[in-house]
Amino acid sequence: MKGENLKELENKQLNKSKISLQECKAILNKNGENFSDEEVKSIRDFLYSLIEIDYFHFQKCLKVKTEQEINLESDTDGKILQLNERNDLNELRQTG
Repeated sequence: MKGENLKELENKQLNKSKISLQECKAILNKNGENFSDEEVKSIRDFLYSLIEIDYFHFQKCLKVKTEQEINLESDTDGKILQLNERNDLNELRQTG
């Protein structure tokens, strides 16, 4: 239930930050194309779907990578060593 609420919140935030149809239309039609409002909306929605997929994939990869490093970087007493999250994030971006 808690995960569903988080997803709903993320979707609301994504919808609030969408580029307007007019702005999308100006970008898509700047090279002489003539997309209808419905085509522009479909293209915009498709691109936002790709963004959402990429975002959730990135989050999943980051979680798996962090869990693997935590398991690998335990010292002999079983204490977890501190991870340098900034380096982990940069490495993931380079390989992602």
